[in-house]
Amino acid sequence: MAQGSQLAVCACPTRFLGWAPAMAAGADAPVATTPSAEELRVAMATLAKAYADPDLQRRLDEARRARGDVIRRMRDVLLPVQTPVLERLGFSPGEQGLAAMQNAVNRRVCEGDARLRDLANECLRSLGLAPMRSNAGEVTAEDFFVQMESRYSGGLGAGAELEALPLDPATLALLSALREQRRPHGGISLGVLTVWSVWEKVGLARQVQLRPAQQVSVPRLERPSADELLEHVLLNQPVVISGAINDTEFPPLRNFADFGYLRRRCGSKPVKVKGDLVEDRDGRKVFVTDPAVQMPFGEYLGMVEEAERNQTAPAFYMGKVPLSDELPELVADIDAASASPISKYGQCFGPNPKGIHTYFGCSRNTTATHFDPSENLLLVVSGSKTFELYHPSDVDCLYPTKPPGYTNSVVPPFAPPGSMPSDLQARCPHYCHARPVRVELSAGDMLYLPICWWHGVTGGSERNMILNWWCEMHPRKKVVSDESKGARGALAALKKSEAYRSIQNGLPVM
Repeated sequence: MAQGSQLAVCACPTRFLGWAPAMAAGADAPVATTPSAEELRVAMATLAKAYADPDLQRRLDEARRARGDVIRRMRDVLLPVQTPVLERLGFSPGEQGLAAMQNAVNRRVCEGDARLRDLANECLRSLGLAPMRSNAGEVTAEDFFVQMESRYSGGLGAGAELEALPLDPATLALLSALREQRRPHGGISLGVLTVWSVWEKVGLARQVQLRPAQQVSVPRLERPSADELLEHVLLNQPVVISGAINDTEFPPLRNFADFGYLRRRCGSKPVKVKGDLVEDRDGRKVFVTDPAVQMPFGEYLGMVEEAERNQTAPAFYMGKVPLSDELPELVADIDAASASPISKYGQCFGPNPKGIHTYFGCSRNTTATHFDPSENLLLVVSGSKTFELYHPSDVDCLYPTKPPGYTNSVVPPFAPPGSMPSDLQARCPHYCHARPVRVELSAGDMLYLPICWWHGVTGGSERNMILNWWCEMHPRKKVVSDESKGARGALAALKKSEAYRSIQNGLPVM
């Protein structure tokens, strides 16, 4: 896609039926029936008309003003008008049917149904909820990330300096001391301060927080021992591991790349997939939210196969999927293997409370630049993956956003620091100081991605799957710090200020 071209943006609606519950992992109802697009448009039009009725609006207002469980009372008001609509579509009346219908509409909108999106927006407005953003090619990549920053900033931009706020002398002194210690590019923003405090909270040692004097390189180790890998883990240095896993010891390396095997093993199981995406100027599909749409796993496999045949891209991405919740059969396969990444190298880390996750897609599926407050050991099962890694100290160049953790960057993934577009340079001038390192992985490769390292990820044009183990830090690596000092102390003082309360409320602070 040529520079300056428009982006396809999909944004799935939420709660347009009146606070439908979240879909339970493995629940069958959301995928039990598939209404046509026209049937869903008629249903949304019917609900929009019913929601706009003055008498129903009066009863909703009464429910909002009453004490107690407001959402439950509003559901009670809405259910009588929702029930006949649900039944006409073959969904059961009640909360499970609402979740199923919401999932069906989410999916159609993510596939590009603009009319259905508009009808869903009518429902949202009638319920006093914010409308969806566009799902047509109406914004540029830069505009999308500007909107993301604006959405989360509360009027304080990602690069705004906290020292410029009307803070008390003690808080300003804490910020000044941090600036002297860490010497960031530019000022200390709320996002930068929050990320620094995350480092302290998770126990990241001071020496691995500091900006390295030279560009970081990522070594490739051939079948390292656990002790050899631990040397890099303790230094918080990323490592590519080659040759440590084979399909004899670890059959999932072969079986999970076989769609026939996956269909036989768990093709009927429902899985959650991502649907919110923007397409960047290089044609990568950047998925920007967690999984929200549910469909049968076998149907998703069919979408990938169709995209491969037609050299197109599916509208969805099976990213950040917890296998123990969604596809426990695959976890059983991993556990049954005589060797696995975690059995070989798990001693380098602390516990693995989140279990195993997968990212599985095709057609250059891409994840926005972010960091995880966990150690990450991953294996490429099929296809290829490209990672662009940033040392944690590049946080002041990446303009963190998305509170409360500020784990995302407003800089589009794979943006070159040395040749930024003029508008990105104007918004994020310090990004020119970032020093990303690119890592190419293929099937059988593993990557140790250290805690708090920033990364953008894209898959190859072919089908690609990775398995992730997010772990806590090894006890030898973790450092205990005083939460009343450093970045955590400064953040605690800031949160007590009137300026911070104004930021949280989206009010002017000067």
